[in-house]
Amino acid sequence: MDGNVSVVDPGAYPQCAMGMLLPLVDESEMSMSLRIIMYLVGLFWFFIGVAIVADIFMVSIEVITSRETHITILVDGQPEKQKVRFWNATVANLTLMAMGSSMPEIFLNIIEIVFNKFETGALGPGTIVGSAAFNLMVIIGVCTFGIPDGEKRRIDRFYVYGITAFFSIFAYVWLLIILQVTSPGVIDLWEALVTLLMFPLLVGVAYLADRNMLCGQTRTDNDDEGQKQIMEYNPDTPEGIELLGKQRPNSMALVDEFMKDFEGDPLTIDEQAAAIAVASKMQGSFCVVPSFHVTKNLQCPTQGRSRAWYRVQATRTLTAGARIEPNKALSRMARSFSNLPNKNNTSDYAMFNFACTSSSVMENAKQIELKVMRTGNIMMPATCSYETIDGTATKGEDYVEAKGVLEFREKETQKSITVEIIDDDQWEPDETFFVKLFLCVSRLVPNAADPRCKLGDRSINQVTIINDDDPGTFQFKEPAFMCKESQGILKLPVCRTNGADGQVSVEWRVTPITAQHGSDYKEDCGTLVFNHGETQNDITITIIQTPEKEPDETFKVSIVKVSTGAAMGHTRETVVTVIGDEEYKNLVKRVAAQTHVALSKMEIGGDSWYEQFVEAMNVNGGDIENATGFDYIMHLLTFGFKTIFAIIPPSNMGGGFPCFFGSLTMIGVMTVIISDLANIFGCLVGLKPAVNSITLVALGTSLPDLFASKIAATNEPNADDAVGNVTGSNSVNVFLGLGLPWSMAAIYHYCNGSTFNVPPGSLVFSVTIFSICAVCTIAFLFLRRTLSYFGNAELGGPQKQKWFSGIFLICLWLFYVLMSTLQAYEFIPGF
Repeated sequence: MDGNVSVVDPGAYPQCAMGMLLPLVDESEMSMSLRIIMYLVGLFWFFIGVAIVADIFMVSIEVITSRETHITILVDGQPEKQKVRFWNATVANLTLMAMGSSMPEIFLNIIEIVFNKFETGALGPGTIVGSAAFNLMVIIGVCTFGIPDGEKRRIDRFYVYGITAFFSIFAYVWLLIILQVTSPGVIDLWEALVTLLMFPLLVGVAYLADRNMLCGQTRTDNDDEGQKQIMEYNPDTPEGIELLGKQRPNSMALVDEFMKDFEGDPLTIDEQAAAIAVASKMQGSFCVVPSFHVTKNLQCPTQGRSRAWYRVQATRTLTAGARIEPNKALSRMARSFSNLPNKNNTSDYAMFNFACTSSSVMENAKQIELKVMRTGNIMMPATCSYETIDGTATKGEDYVEAKGVLEFREKETQKSITVEIIDDDQWEPDETFFVKLFLCVSRLVPNAADPRCKLGDRSINQVTIINDDDPGTFQFKEPAFMCKESQGILKLPVCRTNGADGQVSVEWRVTPITAQHGSDYKEDCGTLVFNHGETQNDITITIIQTPEKEPDETFKVSIVKVSTGAAMGHTRETVVTVIGDEEYKNLVKRVAAQTHVALSKMEIGGDSWYEQFVEAMNVNGGDIENATGFDYIMHLLTFGFKTIFAIIPPSNMGGGFPCFFGSLTMIGVMTVIISDLANIFGCLVGLKPAVNSITLVALGTSLPDLFASKIAATNEPNADDAVGNVTGSNSVNVFLGLGLPWSMAAIYHYCNGSTFNVPPGSLVFSVTIFSICAVCTIAFLFLRRTLSYFGNAELGGPQKQKWFSGIFLICLWLFYVLMSTLQAYEFIPGF
């Protein structure tokens, strides 16, 4: 680690000291190139390993910080106990969450101090500064141009961000003061303790800002997030939907809400359970209810992810671990069911959608009117274009081609597109064509779509022309139906296709299977009348409820005859299953159990050692169907780490604390090995520790945060997780990552009557360059927020501006690395 440690065979390790654990064997017979490759590969391999165990640590922190407590409030004048989060979100982010993402750097400093007899190490302080530079400039730069074109992200909790941004610069200025001004080259006990005490000071000030309790802020009851979580909500109002989104979904309640209005929808139990399991994914960026049955109370709010969630998801994606979000197929299926606007549809954009995705029109109606809705930003003029596209219907023969531009005035939210339908006397089957919306070319950005406008999920409307020159074909909508016994009235939809001319009678008959006429249902036959132009009607059957508990009962309904000229379709019979209310309750329980399993797979915590070992030994945690070649390669490389770390207690055991301390121990062991690998590799290639720490080691410990922040920036509607967490972590790195080990060393030396020496050397120069670049970065982000040229947002915005911003920030980091390297090798003088 340093010159004070004994040196081994000069032929094997020229001028290189033994590490704390490495080397394990005598490498004197190995060639220099082989040893360099071996240590480089080992270094990056253990970077992956420490990322995996650090994320287990983050999972335990997520479990700890999600702890709930009870409070008593007044609801309609009556006291009522409600659950609220025990941890404030800002406090959790700046304490345990920041520790989770920065623990490798913090441990590196602690381990170096302890193993070097309480003298400063060669890598620790430099890694803190190098990691901060990478986090602030590279991560924010990547997040800036990683936002999809036409979108942007602003920081919502600006007061909290302002506090952490100030401290993220002040922390390194403070380092310069104690290293160069107050006692050059020596860290006194008071300096170390003040550095450490700035950590709770940061947390306290940020908490006050979060609660709107600082000077210049106005405190209101609505600012209490916990209070918001337990207020009553009306799911039919936007405020109610917002509050509902902040509450953890309950599998049983969700399924019961879905099933309570169940009216014989044609779906089997297994399909229903699968659909509800997907629909129950209410914790993330999308939520769906099955397309076959929509209940008004099942809203689809968006709930923000925690910092731990993004960190864990990023690492598991890279290392082929158990995913905590639905696979791609389920995601596509869910989004196809959803009729909600895109999650990124904020008030900054004008969003265009058709009122519905499919329409039908009688051939003799002459025309059809399609409504286009504008949501989001309605305070500006906006335009979109449209065009008809052939399907089975052909322009000029079945409809008149239409194209044009819809111009929405300020505050105008609805426009109509009219398409003429060509009526002829020739019979044809029902035909379809499409009307598609397009974004108009921007007046602000030549040859590009207007960045202020977006197309929603319903930008295409399928139009079906129903032929009216034939009586039509009649069939049941589905081949099977299910209903509750207590439902009373069962309605079976019969569809009319390929014509709607004239009045048609459809005769139907009920055939008993296990159900009996008169005791289980009333009607056994009847006639359904379709009027001219009517395309759907319902057969109504009365279900008789009996007090006795009975097994499921079934009967068959058949279309037996239609009027002359009409035809019967393929689905001319349907089977109806009547289930008792008790069985219905059991059905709800079974479906809820399957839904709970689906929800638990999306949680980042584990329930048992068995589950942990099963997930560790299988690619993607067992999701082999969606595994790629890259997943198998990464699983092979990380199999050993995953299996070893599976011995850590599950995160849901003991409130997360056994997992917390178990993963903390593993991080310590991994950090010792990484320290040895980095020191020996740097020695073998002639890389100075000052450069090694700000490049290889800093990058290795910060890359998981890069991927996590990128995912958060893309998925979240704001920039708080991507930007605010970076500034918070950089502050914590100094106050805790250096304050704690330096306090330990200063106390040790104070008790022994000696001094704790920290040579300024390259560290002061590196901190100075970083501080300058950090000020430029924070100032540049503020300019992006205030200037409309950049889109008035920290991340994203117009395409050219966001790419310029991202490249500029990355170039700042390259400048920092270059200048620090040149000074370390004495090409330029230090301070």
